[in-house]
Amino acid sequence: MINVALIGSGRIGRIHAANLAKDPRASLRVICDVQPESSRIMAERYGAAFSTSPAEVIHDRAIDAVFVCTPAHTHIDLAKLAVENGKYVFCEKPIDEDLEKARRFVEGDPTKAALVMIGFHRRYDESHRRLRQAVESGARGQIEQIIINSRDPELDSYAVLANTGGIFRDMMMHDIDQASLLLSERLVGVFARGSCLVDPTFAKNGDFDNAVATFWTTNGRTCTIVNSRRSLFGFQQVIEVYCSGGTVSIGTQPETTFSTRDEAGEHRAKPRGHFLERYQNAYQVECQTFIDSIESGKEFPVSAVDGLRALELADAADRSARLGQPVTIKE
Repeated sequence: MINVALIGSGRIGRIHAANLAKDPRASLRVICDVQPESSRIMAERYGAAFSTSPAEVIHDRAIDAVFVCTPAHTHIDLAKLAVENGKYVFCEKPIDEDLEKARRFVEGDPTKAALVMIGFHRRYDESHRRLRQAVESGARGQIEQIIINSRDPELDSYAVLANTGGIFRDMMMHDIDQASLLLSERLVGVFARGSCLVDPTFAKNGDFDNAVATFWTTNGRTCTIVNSRRSLFGFQQVIEVYCSGGTVSIGTQPETTFSTRDEAGEHRAKPRGHFLERYQNAYQVECQTFIDSIESGKEFPVSAVDGLRALELADAADRSARLGQPVTIKE
């Protein structure tokens, strides 16, 4: 039995808590949050202890693994403390807001960094997995272009995104990770633009609610990523991979396959909820994979190195958008 502490009881913390509770190999022992009421309610639901002190939880010798689901700027500090105390760590992306802090952690002690798995849940989604397999098979030739379009439903408030690191480190980072997996070459440059068209609160907080970034490789292959915080028809996720011998793609999943046709046209169901509903199964598989890796003693399939690389690319895109010019991505 692997004893787990979950730090951060926000919306992503609630997803991980539910999946940990379903896994018979894991025991959710403690739920921690600086807001007592939040952690107490979740702890009661899952029969766990509750705490408002991350340091106290991490120093608990009975805990084997820690889920870090806190604001992005706290990730490295908590992960570092946890591995120094002999814990395995599941860290939600981004690995941190601060690129240099993340680099020092990952490159400074690779052995300790190897105890950290990063939460890129789309890697465990069946549609994404099949897309990668189709591209890797080479059956449709070499990749020439990738276009990714990700759009969130309209937001209730900015507060839920205030501690995510901004649209490039939060939303686009998932798309960047998928692009990195699909391409067999490193991305060496990016030109990005950001704007505020949905809610002026984003601008007041130095963030964007719409963003476009085009990355390229040394051989001229490109990936263009389009993100928006507003999609009135629902959550949209589309990837199109254009190859020399054909195209591979995945589309937005509807709530149902029901449709009608009449003189006014064709009517179909809206896309499925938000990312929490769209990737519900992927989150569960991700949690199982974390536990599997600990039990088997294997390396985590999504490493801290992967998290650092994604942050480097997201950071470059953010700088490009703020400078208004292309940015070279160094090794």
